Amino acid sequence: MDMTTYIYKGEEISKTQFLLILRNAGINGGRKLSAYEALVKCAELGKEKAIKILNDLEVIEK
Repeated sequence: MDMTTYIYKGEEISKTQFLLILRNAGINGGRKLSAYEALVKCAELGKEKAIKILNDLEVIEK
């Protein structure tokens, strides 16, 4: 079971909501990269939507 907590703009969201936010921004994970890794990679490449999402996101691994 996934024990990751996603907090976006101060509110806890589900993994499904997290994936929807990424998909709406055109960011998709896959077999090689998790959705979070894809987000980080897009931010590193300078994609503004990815940077904004990362700035509003806190991920807590349990």
